[in-house]
Amino acid sequence: MHPATAAAVDRSYARVFGVDEEDLWCDLTVRTHRRLGDYPGWYVAWRGEGVHVSSPVDAPAVDAGMLAGCEIPELQDVGFWRRFAAERGLRLVGPATHTYLDTDPLARGGRVGDGPADGDGAGDGVVALDAAQREQLRTTVPAAEWEESGWADRPALAWGLVVEGRVVAAANLRPVDGAPLDVGVLVAPAHRGRGLAERVGRHAASWAVRHHGHARWSSRDDNAASLATARRIGFETWCAQVAVRP
Repeated sequence: MHPATAAAVDRSYARVFGVDEEDLWCDLTVRTHRRLGDYPGWYVAWRGEGVHVSSPVDAPAVDAGMLAGCEIPELQDVGFWRRFAAERGLRLVGPATHTYLDTDPLARGGRVGDGPADGDGAGDGVVALDAAQREQLRTTVPAAEWEESGWADRPALAWGLVVEGRVVAAANLRPVDGAPLDVGVLVAPAHRGRGLAERVGRHAASWAVRHHGHARWSSRDDNAASLATARRIGFETWCAQVAVRP
């Protein structure tokens, strides 16, 4: 990523975590939830030599104290958080990988401004989806997949591929620190394995890059297909993340 994009991404994490930018990714920071609001549990992210832990407001002080005595490599081990969750009767969600892209995947040469002037991906066959079309897609997929890909959050921006009147693949953009940057993709089961996730994902990523300078794609590490699609589009790995939740 361009250095200016990397700086913007880290400013966003610092704001959400409630830490100073110079403290991000260089040591352990533990804070109660700031802009995560009423997030139900612990939110953990790490990159390079740093780990950040956002804890619930009502978390026992002894837990934060215990974390402060741990080494960074230990806290970057998913096994540590799996044990942490089990000992407290909680569940581990993740691990997940956050990836970013700041070049337009639909533009010639990847330069912002070289693609379709209206940002609608002219020629890719992807169209904006209305409420009825989104509901149609929801009925074709498992509820867990619908939620994981962000559709349960009712994103304001959504596009899809329609074949014979049916939505076969769709992508949405959800807010990250106030801007629609986070790409969520879903493909109807009968149409998987045909590259449709990449097609709609490129479209959504292009819109985010054009309007806000970069896009994010987050995938659980056990979702190999999603991670591979993000790499093909051009997303770069930025940080790892787990959650420990009721």
